[in-house]
Amino acid sequence: MKIKAAGLTHHGMVRDNNEDCFEIFPDETQGIAYHLDNIYILSDGMGGAASGEVASRLAAKTIKETFTSPYLLPAAFSSKYMDMDYVAKRLEYAACMANKRLKQEIVNYPQLQGMGTTVVAVHVEYEMGYILHVGDSRCYRLRDKRIELMTRDHSYVWDLYEKGVIAFEEMNDHPRKNVITRAIGIEDELLCDILIEPIKSGDAFLLCSDGLSDLVDEYRIQQIILDGSGDLHKICKGLIDEANLCGGKDNITVIVLEVQD
Repeated sequence: MKIKAAGLTHHGMVRDNNEDCFEIFPDETQGIAYHLDNIYILSDGMGGAASGEVASRLAAKTIKETFTSPYLLPAAFSSKYMDMDYVAKRLEYAACMANKRLKQEIVNYPQLQGMGTTVVAVHVEYEMGYILHVGDSRCYRLRDKRIELMTRDHSYVWDLYEKGVIAFEEMNDHPRKNVITRAIGIEDELLCDILIEPIKSGDAFLLCSDGLSDLVDEYRIQQIILDGSGDLHKICKGLIDEANLCGGKDNITVIVLEVQD
């Protein structure tokens, strides 16, 4: 099995600063051979100006460092992880360490009070894909030329959608669209989702911040990925260009990875 990946971020057409961040491990320049500790992380910070940028970068870096650490042993896990798959334990533990690190950073630097970040991450373990998710950044899967949203937004409007109060298409125009219900760095105890799905050769995954998903619909995202014909850098640029053509009202970040034989 091989994994090919690429990522790209842009501040958009309205904002001067970029509060998004992404991490790819191993670095794509090292080739596409399978690496046991592969991890692909995207974060979208909040809290205003520098604090959002601090939150997203610190969370992504901490998750990568924790998940890939050779010193992370089963003894590190508390009893809350005991019923989980081992890889899922590692992912949730890494996210909790990021949450703890952000909370400590706020204690050390009170001017950062209120900062937090969404996170979506993917790890591939042989025949299984693991998706870690906190907030409203998303993971899509393209399989057999059809796109599917794998995550559910942790947001006020998604809760309304699930209750049948609003339609899926109405979420982006709702006045409380930006109210998220979960984020790293906000609560003392982090609640995150981990989805475990079988994967197969040819699957492609897209991680994106809401700067893309708010402006570009799923059909158009699917078309851009298919038109890229496996050129992941071209796909990333095409997705960001499309979001900017649609107004680029927020920072835009994407990671695209493809599973190969």
